[in-house]
Amino acid sequence: MDRQASSSSSLSSSFNSGSGKWENGDAGDGLSSELLGGQDLLEQSQSLQVSFFRVVQALTSRRMDDAAEWAALKLAIDWLQLFLLIVVPSYGWIVDERSGWWQTIAWTNLPAPIVAGGYDFYVQMLYLCVALLALQALLCGYTLYSVRNARAYVWPVAVLRLLLFVCAEVSYVGVMGIFFVAMDCQWASGSATLVNHNRSFPEQYCLATPHMAHAIVALVCSLLWAGLAFLVAAANFDLNPAARRPLAAAVSWVELRTFLWKTGMVAAAGFIGDLPRLRALVLLAGSALVAYEYVRHQPHLTAWVNHVRSGMYALLAWTAFMLTVLTFEGDQSEGHRRVITTVTFALYGPIALAGAAASWAWLRWCVKEPVEHFRFLAANRVFHSRKSTFRFREPLQAELASRVARAWVDDDTLDEKAVALGDAILKAGIAAFPASAFLAVRYGCFLIDCGANLQGGSSQLRAAKKLYLDPVGRYVVYVREKEYMDKMHSQTGGESAVDLVSYVEFQRNFSLLLRSHKAALYATRNFWRLLLHSEISFAGLVAAFGDIGAARARADRLYATMLGRYPTSVKVLRSYARFLEDVRNDPWAASKYFIEAAKAEEQQQPRPCSPPSTSATTRSPSSTPRASSRWSTATCSSCWATARRTWRARTSP
Repeated sequence: MDRQASSSSSLSSSFNSGSGKWENGDAGDGLSSELLGGQDLLEQSQSLQVSFFRVVQALTSRRMDDAAEWAALKLAIDWLQLFLLIVVPSYGWIVDERSGWWQTIAWTNLPAPIVAGGYDFYVQMLYLCVALLALQALLCGYTLYSVRNARAYVWPVAVLRLLLFVCAEVSYVGVMGIFFVAMDCQWASGSATLVNHNRSFPEQYCLATPHMAHAIVALVCSLLWAGLAFLVAAANFDLNPAARRPLAAAVSWVELRTFLWKTGMVAAAGFIGDLPRLRALVLLAGSALVAYEYVRHQPHLTAWVNHVRSGMYALLAWTAFMLTVLTFEGDQSEGHRRVITTVTFALYGPIALAGAAASWAWLRWCVKEPVEHFRFLAANRVFHSRKSTFRFREPLQAELASRVARAWVDDDTLDEKAVALGDAILKAGIAAFPASAFLAVRYGCFLIDCGANLQGGSSQLRAAKKLYLDPVGRYVVYVREKEYMDKMHSQTGGESAVDLVSYVEFQRNFSLLLRSHKAALYATRNFWRLLLHSEISFAGLVAAFGDIGAARARADRLYATMLGRYPTSVKVLRSYARFLEDVRNDPWAASKYFIEAAKAEEQQQPRPCSPPSTSATTRSPSSTPRASSRWSTATCSSCWATARRTWRARTSP
């Protein structure tokens, strides 16, 4: 009790890293939150959001589609699944289902072979998909738990990355189709004997068990599967504007929207089979919107990938348009349907080229004028503020034009002139749209990855935190701030950071740490003070004891974060040693951190005992022994202080 009271009596002081004592003044209590901008990440270091961001970062650090072969396979399977949603022989198309080309692509339509295997086989495959969904959910939960509790999570991330790529990215349409088969009932069938019966399995009555239970499971799992796919799509973008993987994307909202349109197309094919005209219109609208998203927003950093995908989705829109013509036509003879089928496939080449050309023309129209404008300014060295601005139509136009910086001198080096041009374009875009968080975040990433300006990019991202950020923007800021902190403090403690931003950030975080440390000591002091009263309330003791646990837990979390962020900081190490000694009553662990702090301090100080040169022309005979003597005295004093502290910790009861 005396020990706790003596620790609590000095709580109005801050910690001195050199002496291991608390001194007057609070380290950084006067720092203004407005000056630093936004809530500190340390406040929410162990929150669910940050843990989730860490899981997403681990999953996206390596991607299955980084290789060109996997990227091409992903695009091909995704397109074929949508194609087979539209080109279904029962819709009126005249297709030879025994032909080689049809047999080659039919395997991508996952529900078809499963339905052909019978109802029992379908139920087995349905619950296999449910098991895969449960496995992914368990792996996500385990990875999240491991992140929050500092456990190893290498193998769960590797398995989860593979499952998400196969199930949520490549086979999303097919798996959703399997779920929708159970819910595809003929609610408005023209035959009275088939009303409320499943379309694929007419012998199954939709409102009777066990099929009704299977349909409910399929409905719930389809919603969860869609949610999982949307989360994957939200993280399907690249922080680095100079990323060179084939499917590198600058934005994720295009992928999110296309997933929404694709889900609508699958639902139309599975739910409204009794209304063929409405189904055809929904398929046409969905495919047209997907093609529009890629032409209009140009999400991929590599221009030709946007053009190729625009051409591919233009083919789907054309096919859906011809399906609408086929459905609304009064003539349903086989000859007429064969003509429409032939015309549809015969024009695939021109339609694909037209879609790619539309994408190319739109991109050129968006970027030609601003790029030529800023090239003219750079060539004529015009830096006047009025002349160096440009009236962009929208923030996306500035981002598209800034991709001119993606010009390489060799495999690893960007062209400096192109980077300077992209920098000027983004600056002008921010000047035109100062409230655009999208441009602010992209410019911060541009400075870090293209301009090699880590401090400037981090400052830009810190300024972006003052704007409204969606979850994707908050994720970008979190990842970049973490990279910045890791780089700035990988070799030195935060208190010795060379730049002002890092130093102020450390002082603020350390001040917060000290307040948490002192709160834990105050809680302990209040508990013992209650015991000194003549009348003691049991409820008051329980509340005080709970305050001790809460304060200790918060301090533990903050210390874990600070030690992870500043592993070689002498201040943090010694402060944690005092915390273990005074709050946790664990002198053995405290001695370990005192020794680590002494080692870190010794490594960060110069070593005069090993003089760089013994030449008489570079060393003064009188000054060097005196400096060596001073160093030896300071070193011995520090070693003796550490030894005494360690001995007291080990011998104290």
